[in-house]
Amino acid sequence: MTLLLAGGSGPAAVAGGNADPAAPYIGRWDLTLHTPARDYSSWLDIQENAGRLRARMVGRWGQARWLPQAAIANGRISFVSPGNEEGRANGDMVFDGERFGDELAGTTSGPAGEAWTWRGERAPALRRAHIPRRGDPIQLFNGTDIAGWTMTNTAAQPWRVVDGTLVSSGGGTDLRGFSSWRFRDRDSLLLQAEWRIMVNRYLDTAFFYDAGKVASRVADLDLHRLKSDYGFGARFHAPFVNLLRIDVARSNERNLALVINSTAAF
Repeated sequence: MTLLLAGGSGPAAVAGGNADPAAPYIGRWDLTLHTPARDYSSWLDIQENAGRLRARMVGRWGQARWLPQAAIANGRISFVSPGNEEGRANGDMVFDGERFGDELAGTTSGPAGEAWTWRGERAPALRRAHIPRRGDPIQLFNGTDIAGWTMTNTAAQPWRVVDGTLVSSGGGTDLRGFSSWRFRDRDSLLLQAEWRIMVNRYLDTAFFYDAGKVASRVADLDLHRLKSDYGFGARFHAPFVNLLRIDVARSNERNLALVINSTAAF
């Protein structure tokens, strides 16, 4: 009589010692980055092609982009997001993590070196089994005020309600009809023109026009769908130093902005 015994640990069990160490990590993951200030939603896609591991990521802002480094060693995964994509000047953002059951968990560091943690769960496949049934709409803006909204820049308070419309008050340093840092990405295109009229030795007036856009790739910086503004301003100056610049700008979103600065526009 021969007795055969078989054992295993469910779907994760593999035969032999040649299991691909990347297999548990391959796929798309919805990430949550935990910081002392707030939680950020993120996304990670891990792929393997001909033995090479690749990862692309949506960070705290922006769009999906390929990361320069990703590796798996000793059962752990690590990947690097470049510092210039994360808005930091003190180096890259290095993520280190491990799979626990159906989740990923790991650590990274904040701009000052403080410890941040992150967790990930499998992203849904988003395959349609049938035509989706739409639910009831959710009201995001009540048409009266910004109650329920959280501003990332609480000092500036760039948003306000005018005649039932949510608008930005403007006042940026480049596109003068828009608030500073309204448009952010890896690359930018900015066109500016001024017609200056000398009133006297210490005062010039100027008609100006600004146009521009941002994009993740230089190839996308074309002249289509530019944000723009125009306006009128005054420049108070000494013979070789600009002392005060006052501009009133109107954007192509019909917002008016007042810009007061001590530097020249360009």
